[in-house]
Amino acid sequence: MLRFEKLTVKAQEALQDAHEVAARHENQEITPLHLLAALTNQADGVVPPLLARLGVRKETLSNEVERELGRLPKVQGFSDQRLGRALNDTLERAFKEADNFKDDYVSTEHLFLAIAGSDRDPAGPYQIVVSARRTHHLRFKIYQQTCQV
Repeated sequence: MLRFEKLTVKAQEALQDAHEVAARHENQEITPLHLLAALTNQADGVVPPLLARLGVRKETLSNEVERELGRLPKVQGFSDQRLGRALNDTLERAFKEADNFKDDYVSTEHLFLAIAGSDRDPAGPYQIVVSARRTHHLRFKIYQQTCQV
């Protein structure tokens, strides 16, 4: 069960933006890939400057994410979108990441780490390439960079 009240405002906005990304691509299921697209495009969010500090070109990552989004199944006509199982799993991992950092709320950094931790979702490998092949290294790099942001 999603505890929306335990998400920061930016994390809530990212989920709403993921919903809009799915709608724009006519995808019925909202996936971690939609959330990744939302996080990388948050103009005043933490993830874009974090990507820059990690040496990742936002445009390159966005293009790869858009290409993957184009491969997802489309639904014609009006249809309600729902959180997919993979995104629910990602959100649960984000809550665990917040616990690991001893944070009371789930932020966009936790969402970012949770996506990186997924080896079953197309979004996961893009995140891991951001910094390193191992999620624990990415976790350390994100922690280091967020202390500087």
